Amino acid sequence: MSASPAASAPRRVGFFGGTFNPIHYAHLRIAEEVGDIAGLDEIMFVPSGTPPHRDKPQVSAQQRLEMVRLAIADNPRFTLSSIEVDDREHQCNYTFDTLSALKQRHPEVQFSLICGSDVQSQKWYRFDAILEMLEALYVVYRPGDDAEGMAAAVRRHAGGDERLFAKYHWVQTEGLTVSSTLIRSLVRERRSLRYLLPDAVAEYIHKHSLYGELRS
Repeated sequence: MSASPAASAPRRVGFFGGTFNPIHYAHLRIAEEVGDIAGLDEIMFVPSGTPPHRDKPQVSAQQRLEMVRLAIADNPRFTLSSIEVDDREHQCNYTFDTLSALKQRHPEVQFSLICGSDVQSQKWYRFDAILEMLEALYVVYRPGDDAEGMAAAVRRHAGGDERLFAKYHWVQTEGLTVSSTLIRSLVRERRSLRYLLPDAVAEYIHKHSLYGELRS
């Protein structure tokens, strides 16, 4: 008797990391669309503790973690991992290390990486080894992005290995033009955040006086 496909199929999970400082509707929309396009079973949000290539956020990792928890609460396909906050909040969090730890904890899962087109300019630690661990890499298209330049950058990061490069997928979504930088600026200017991020996140920012004083 052969095993049923449902029993043998590995769970396919999208790893969506970032500072989420704060999380907003563009993050959520990207996760939703990539999940649909790639047919993923789960999108795992992984807030960074201490990101290696940018300044440490003024808001604590625990607060950013809680904002993500509030933002994804009503979507059963979205999950939250606190691995970078719990394990390495005071160290630089490299994607390679986090994925290695997740693969060790969940050997039955096929992980894919979801990231923005700034993958082209970022400095990646052991990018080829990251690709080895992944089922796929999904890079989200932004208006004005250079598809050929992006492909060349990913191929370069992969060390020219065409087998690894074949895991790369360029994804055009209907993402929103919202950014965490914009939201922090609006808070400092005491302007409304309505329709830019979930109400529960806006309320959390107000309650804890994050980024400045939010207008009621």
